[in-house]
Formats: sequence, C-alpha cells, structure tokens
Amino acid sequence: MDLLLEVDDIAELKPELEATLYDVEPDQNSGSNKVRVLPKRVRYYHAIIDDRSLKSGEEPKNLKNVIVIFICSYDPFGRDRIWYTVQNRCIEEPDVPYDDRAKTIFLYTRGTKGQVSVKYMKQFERDNMMRAEGREEERKNTEREHARAERECARANALEAELKRLKSKML
Repeated sequence: MDLLLEVDDIAELKPELEATLYDVEPDQNSGSNKVRVLPKRVRYYHAIIDDRSLKSGEEPKNLKNVIVIFICSYDPFGRDRIWYTVQNRCIEEPDVPYDDRAKTIFLYTRGTKGQVSVKYMKQFERDNMMRAEGREEERKNTEREHARAERECARANALEAELKRLKSKML
C-alpha cells in the first residue's frame, strides 16, 4: 500500500456514520500480463485492508468502507475513460441493492472520455452531506434511481438504433 488514509472524523462526531479507508495506489504496471491480473490485484488489496481493519473475533459488521484508488498511466480497460468505478453487484438483478462498502476507482491520467471535475465533486459533496445528516437511505435510493434511469436511457438508445437499422433495411 502506497498511501492509506482513514477518514473517521465524522464517525467520531456521529457514531451512526461509518468511517472510510482510502488506499491510493500509483500504478505503472502496464505490461499485458500485469493488466490481465489487475482484478485479482484489486481483490488482494481489498482483502488485506479488510483483514487489517478487524481484530480477531470481531464481527464483519464492523468493517469500514474501503475505497482503493489506482492512479494509472495506462488505460486499464482500453476505453479511454478518465475515471472507472468498480463495485460488486448482483448480476441477475442489477437493481437489487448490494453495497458491501468496497469500491475501486481507476484514474487514467491520459483518458479523454468522461467528466471527473464538477459532476463528480458535486456528487461527492452531496453524498457526504447526506451521510453527515444521517440520510444514507435517501442517498442510496437516489443512487439506485440514477442507475435505473441510465439503464433505461441506454435501452432506449439501443432500441432507437435497432429501429433505424430496420427502417434502412426496408428501404
């Protein structure tokens, strides 16, 4: 671990809120073999942090939020995005809430797609404010609705493209 930050000042003031651990990893392992095993490296980092954050016999409910941030000089997924966020989810039912409080963020320093600045900062600020005010369920619901809306937009775009393709085929 290159840098591990524990943010629990808010948790000390409001015990019902959870502390968050941030692990920042500058990553220059751009060789194809290294990129191929990146998901397992991420899993390994999360496992180490989880293991170190619990004492022997302590309940898993005491695990802290963990965000592992990889700062990459290469594109880990080949999509030219500035920002990639990876979380666990239910494959069969993506809208089923499943927040294990583990997140991985990949920042590609040369990416051109996506916006990280204002949109991200506003979302981050809103989420922190809602957590501080004890409105976590409302924040989660907003996140679920946003994800559902994005899926529906993508579905509508796909259907529109298919309709256009079929129309051109008929002419």
